[in-house]
Amino acid sequence: MRKDLLYKVAYDEAVRALSEQQAEIDSFRTRGGMLLSAAAITTSFLGAQSLQGSNASLSAWLALMTFGGVAALSLALLWPFVWQVTMDPLEVVSIYVKSEHPAASEVLHRELIHWMVAVATTA
Repeated sequence: MRKDLLYKVAYDEAVRALSEQQAEIDSFRTRGGMLLSAAAITTSFLGAQSLQGSNASLSAWLALMTFGGVAALSLALLWPFVWQVTMDPLEVVSIYVKSEHPAASEVLHRELIHWMVAVATTA
């Protein structure tokens, strides 16, 4: 088997792994949003009843503090942080294609594999 085909297989596998990581991040964000909405609805119905009057119990305050913690963690998960899981195509073209000595496809695939592994381990 040719070396460039082997690099292509490894490159395709690295792309698949990064796609799965992005899907996992999106799944965490979806679950965090659902958890936040469920906690907000529960707190709005039960919180008002438990704090009615002047004798609010310790468990009512503990429940409200727990909601605050859940809300803070969910909002941190939902914060619009930009995850970089792809390499800039213009950078790839300028470095590997439009340079004085264009890179062979196996070199390009090898370099992209190394870059994707570096991104995957830091994300």
